[in-house]
Amino acid sequence: MKPADRAWVALATGVVAYDVLAAPGQTLSEGADHYMLHHPWLTRVVAAAVVGHVCNLLPPRFDALHLLFKVARRER
Repeated sequence: MKPADRAWVALATGVVAYDVLAAPGQTLSEGADHYMLHHPWLTRVVAAAVVGHVCNLLPPRFDALHLLFKVARRER
C-alpha cells in the first residue's frame, strides 16, 4: 500500500470513528449543517474547492488547494 493509500484509509477511519463516537448533534454532517445555516456560500465554496481538487475537475491555475500546496512546498 502506498503512503497516500494509508492516508486515505486513516482519514476515512477517523471520520467514521468520530461520527460513531460523537455526542448527539455533533457529527460531521451536523456540523456542516450548522455551517450551512450561518455561512452557506463559504461552506459551498470550500466543499466545491475540495471536491474539485480531489476529483481533478479544476485546471491547476484555478485550483486553490493546488496553488496553496505549491506555495507551501516551495517555502520548505
